[in-house]
Amino acid sequence: MRNRALVLVSLLLGLTAPLPRAFGLIRLDEGRNQIFVTGSFTTGFSSNIGASAGGASDNYYSADIGAQYQRHAGLIVMDASVGLSGTSYAKNSDENFRDPSLRMELKKGTGRTTGSLKLSAARESRADTAANLRNESWAYETTLDAKYPMLNGRYGFIGTVGTSLRDFADNNDLADQKSISSSLDFYYTLDERSLLGGYRFRQESTSFDTGSRDHSITAGVSGPLLFRLNGNFRVGYQIRTPYGLTTGRQNYTGWTANGSSTLEVTKRLDFAGQLSRDFSTTSTNFSVDTLGGTIRAQYRFNTQTAFTTSTGITRTRFLGTVAGNRLDTAWTWDVTAHRSFFSQHIQLSVSYSFFRNWSSASFSSFDRKNLTFTASAKY
Repeated sequence: MRNRALVLVSLLLGLTAPLPRAFGLIRLDEGRNQIFVTGSFTTGFSSNIGASAGGASDNYYSADIGAQYQRHAGLIVMDASVGLSGTSYAKNSDENFRDPSLRMELKKGTGRTTGSLKLSAARESRADTAANLRNESWAYETTLDAKYPMLNGRYGFIGTVGTSLRDFADNNDLADQKSISSSLDFYYTLDERSLLGGYRFRQESTSFDTGSRDHSITAGVSGPLLFRLNGNFRVGYQIRTPYGLTTGRQNYTGWTANGSSTLEVTKRLDFAGQLSRDFSTTSTNFSVDTLGGTIRAQYRFNTQTAFTTSTGITRTRFLGTVAGNRLDTAWTWDVTAHRSFFSQHIQLSVSYSFFRNWSSASFSSFDRKNLTFTASAKY
């Protein structure tokens, strides 16, 4: 493995002259319609392919193939893609999976009223930290959002409606989840910034005849934040009311936040950060309060070669006595070197990541180390 790493690093650091910008494999109507084909192959090693103490280590191979269609003509912009990803393990072949996915977005960016409609469906095979096992599920999501400006466009309203469904293959221990949410924000544009505030309602229900209703009020800003930081940030107050067979049925309250920002130090070096806090429901039918943040740094030697590193911390508090007042704290760190060839069509990368989860439940305390080599292409 050491020799393979040296070969790939040498390829990543090799020098090539900049080439013209890439276009789709098929271009019609002077580029208004484009079709892209993507594919990747990954080989790697994981010290823990599960999500609990004592998980098995294994070598694995992953492959992804997909097609993307873009239409930029008329009022509506269309972006649709279909893909298939799969992973095979050397020793734990019973964990092999093949996951198809489908995504489509219709976007209207001109005229008085703008907005988008997003639809997605995918089968997901993953290591679930909350359930401490690997599981398979189908995930479906629909989101409709619209922006309506008033008068001179300095202020107006933004509305969003969304639905989601996660259908697990195993319903003995895992609960299927349905969610519907809606929000309405008022915004006011001041110079380059937009001030906004609004209300969000969300209702979740599960196949275990339980559910919850969330109400939140938030305010925030979008655009230049502080100094050279650009992005968006909002903070507020939220209430969760469980219903159904949940023991206790008490309300949970707390502050909520969501934001992301970027900082361009130089043309070669930039930073990005994210912060969020929200209620959610785990696959094991527990309400959790999750607070997390990540920081990413990227340094570009040129248009083809870059190094990226990121780190993040997440605290997950399981709510209610039924969940045993479990508390998880997870830390992750990764570093990636990537190199592009042939006008960004081909990319080689080598990546190392470390994940550690500390939990008040002993079987949930574990760590995972991954080393991967990836070759990907887009035409």
